[in-house]
Amino acid sequence: MRDIITSHQDATGDKVKLVLIDYLECISGPYSDPTANSARVAGELRDFATEMAVCGVTLVQPPKSAGDASNALTSMRQIKGSSMLEQSFRVVLGIYREGFGPHHTDDDKFMTINALKNTMGPLFSIDQYWRGQKGEIFPLDEDGEIQLQDLRKRKANEKASKDSDSW
Repeated sequence: MRDIITSHQDATGDKVKLVLIDYLECISGPYSDPTANSARVAGELRDFATEMAVCGVTLVQPPKSAGDASNALTSMRQIKGSSMLEQSFRVVLGIYREGFGPHHTDDDKFMTINALKNTMGPLFSIDQYWRGQKGEIFPLDEDGEIQLQDLRKRKANEKASKDSDSW
C-alpha cells in the first residue's frame, strides 16, 4: 500500500488523504490463527496511517453471534477480531439497519451509526435514512423520526410477545 500511495502521489502531485480497506480479514498475515493475524494487521495499519499521514478506514465485521444487520452494535467487543483492534483504532463505528429483514422489506429504510469508541471526541448515535439501491444516506426529517420510533416500538413489542410465549 505504501508503494501504491507513494507512486500515485509522485505521478499526480496530489496527497492521498484517505485509505479505505475492505475488509480487515482480507489482509493476510504470517499466522495461521486469524486472531493473531488481525492483531498484527491492526497494529501495522495504525503505524501505516501515522507514517503516511492518511486517514485509514477499515471495515470489520461482527461475529455471527452478534446477530444480523438489524441488530445494534453497542460495544467494541462485538467486532470480530482481537482486542488489539480496540487498542489500534481511534474511532470505531457500529452501523446497523433497524428495519432489515425479509418479512417487512418496506421497513428497511433506516440506518443508525453508533460511535463505540471515539478518542477524538464524545460517543454518539445518529439515525439516518438509508436507500440501499442507490447507496444513499441522508438525515431523517420529523416524519422519519416518528416512523423509526414506531418501528422500534413494534420490534420491542414483537420481542416481548415472543419472550412471553416461550415461558
